[in-house]
Amino acid sequence: MADPQTDWEVCGQRRSRAHRVAELVALREEQRQVALDRRRTRLRALLEEEEARLQHELQLRVQHYQQQEFEDRQQVATATREKEEEARLKQVEVADEQRRREASHQYREEYWRQVQRYINETRPLDIALRNHIRNTYGLQVKRH
Repeated sequence: MADPQTDWEVCGQRRSRAHRVAELVALREEQRQVALDRRRTRLRALLEEEEARLQHELQLRVQHYQQQEFEDRQQVATATREKEEEARLKQVEVADEQRRREASHQYREEYWRQVQRYINETRPLDIALRNHIRNTYGLQVKRH
């Protein structure tokens, strides 16, 4: 058998090598964990940037959609107002034409009333004139 002290030294060397290996494994594990944490942090930052960019893009799209919707509503309202204005102008034109016709009709009626009144008022004079011409000159005057 070997010397007990040599066994102790070998055992101590094994132990210290195992300890160094364990320390190296622990150090590598710690480095790996640090690298993983850095990677997680970097990925989280990238994800947050991407989320912020997407939120901003979504907000811009929503604003654009709302602006487009507002402009469409304004165009519809403008077109509706124009149609209503055209309809109102047409109604005014029709009403003016109706008033003009009624005024013309009333004028004609008034004129014919005056003509009838004149004829009725002058009828006795017309009859008297025809009788006078017939009696004086012996002519028959025809009535119009």
